[in-house]
Amino acid sequence: MHRCRPPRGLTLIELMVVMAVLAILALVTVPSFRDLLARLRVEGIGNELATDLQYARSEALRRNTAVALATNAGGTSYTIAFGANVLKTVTLPAGSSISAGTTVSFEPLRGLAQTATLTVAANGTATTLSVNSDPMGRVTLCSTGGKFKGYPTC
Repeated sequence: MHRCRPPRGLTLIELMVVMAVLAILALVTVPSFRDLLARLRVEGIGNELATDLQYARSEALRRNTAVALATNAGGTSYTIAFGANVLKTVTLPAGSSISAGTTVSFEPLRGLAQTATLTVAANGTATTLSVNSDPMGRVTLCSTGGKFKGYPTC
């Protein structure tokens, strides 16, 4: 007596159903994934900018001279400098921007600065972060419109 083995593997119809389900899932998740990446880019740039503002303040105190962080006219980069000496230049990733033509200067005696707000944005998301410097030289991050969780609303 000869026994028949059950067929192994998938049929073509089963394979097509699985591929259709995967395609639908991909179409649903790709836009939210792009938004997530853009939000992470904004958050990373905002945190780096806040750190660089604190660095500029500490350099003003250390060098006993005014140190300024200045953004370029296009809002695609910023430079930290004292006098003609450049301490650091940062170029933002493509599709990202900060408030154009803004300068935050820290005085050498107490690290005081003028009030300034730098807004960080990126293509692919409507959410932005604001990096604020108060007259005491303190740097804070806040969510413009309250759309970033974990940051206070501006």
